Amino acid sequence: TLQLPQPEDCQNGIDDDLDGLIDCLDSDCSADPDCTCEGITNLTCTQAAGMAIELAWNNGELYQEIQITRNGALQAVLSGSDSSYTDNGGNAGNRVYSVIGLCSQNQATAVCVIDVQEPSGFSILAPQVTAGFDGLTGAGSVSVDLSVAEEATNPGFPNATQGFSLSIANDPTLLQPISVQPSSLLEQLNGSSGPDFFTEGIFSGGVTLGVVYSFTGTDVIQFSSESAVATVSYETVAANLAGQVAPIQTPLTWSEAVGPTPVENIVVVNSATIMPVEVHGLVTLEPQLGVQIFRADCNADGSFNIADAVAALNGLFNSATIDCVDACDANDDGQFNVADPVYSLSSLFSNGALPPEPFGECGIDPTDDGLSCDQFDPCP
Repeated sequence: TLQLPQPEDCQNGIDDDLDGLIDCLDSDCSADPDCTCEGITNLTCTQAAGMAIELAWNNGELYQEIQITRNGALQAVLSGSDSSYTDNGGNAGNRVYSVIGLCSQNQATAVCVIDVQEPSGFSILAPQVTAGFDGLTGAGSVSVDLSVAEEATNPGFPNATQGFSLSIANDPTLLQPISVQPSSLLEQLNGSSGPDFFTEGIFSGGVTLGVVYSFTGTDVIQFSSESAVATVSYETVAANLAGQVAPIQTPLTWSEAVGPTPVENIVVVNSATIMPVEVHGLVTLEPQLGVQIFRADCNADGSFNIADAVAALNGLFNSATIDCVDACDANDDGQFNVADPVYSLSSLFSNGALPPEPFGECGIDPTDDGLSCDQFDPCP
């Protein structure tokens, strides 16, 4: 008998409309719910430690299974709900990853491409530190050392580096960078005159740094152990921390997205660019709710003048009673000694630097120095 074309039934395994295509393979079934497969979105590929690649994505639905391919070769079969995978195999160079979600009669595919770098043997490191801030006003400060290290297994270890560039981001709602200073290691270069080129960029969201040790190539640095190369000082964004009673953690992240001009995180060896492993940092900000002070007001009369230096000297050399030693630490070095009245006199009469915060108004000493303060009447 003559078979006449019929509307395609998308689930019976028969070519009903006689067009050579069966079920979901037939374009007539493109809108059938059983033939659709919601897409995979937001696929990212990131190089982690060594040449490991971390894949992450969002699933459009619960798939029957998820397949991972690298350059067309199947690497893994995952459950239909998985949304991440780490590939620890493969070589350096260009890789194409596909994440394929399989549905009953269809599939959803997402693709990402990444240029995998050979591990350099170098690392740049930001630390994990804790700093205090005034829980009432939000004022505080913290300094961190940025470091470079080379693995002992690196060919040529320890290699002679000629310079580097760094770029590290912070949360501008919590921290504001205020300075970048070379470490003692850099200051010793060129007969203790420092590097021939040292330039920093300070932005609300981070800092950048470029260093060339010597234009003539006479001075190099070997990082046979982890060594600090620069110190970054930050102040808290007080308005956003005032009244905070619980600690807050905020990351320091190596990133090229700092400032208007991207700066790469690299180390230079034999005039060649080396891409280091990036170890990110973390700052824990802890509110301090102790006695408020007015720094350098050693006699606790609510003002800063020569009487404060006299009070400090009396306390140091004549056993005079001082109720708030912390307020007498005029230079905020965590100690109370003759340097403090000298610092105060220099500020008052020799155009020296003013005492660090809290100065000019009451506040919590952000420096955890252990100096006592039983009471300080001028402050609430």
